[in-house]
Amino acid sequence: AKLSSAGDDSGRVVIKRLTEDGQGEIEAYFNRRIRRIGQPQHFASFLGGSRRAGDMPGSDRLLVWRYEGGRTLEMFMQEPSFPLNLEDY
Repeated sequence: AKLSSAGDDSGRVVIKRLTEDGQGEIEAYFNRRIRRIGQPQHFASFLGGSRRAGDMPGSDRLLVWRYEGGRTLEMFMQEPSFPLNLEDY
């Protein structure tokens, strides 16, 4: 998804749709904590989360991060050099 019509990646975001009760609240909480007390340079920038207007508790929740590259932690973990391969990032 994009937040702007710029020709570069500056407006791209990653949206995660959560359907399990409570999972969205927990993940949003930890992402806010990482942003405050962690080392934010090591994580994608968490922009927030929401439900659509009128949604009831327990319904789908959307979490949004700024797009900062196509590599995931799972990809890094599958490499034989893990965790040393994270040092470059």
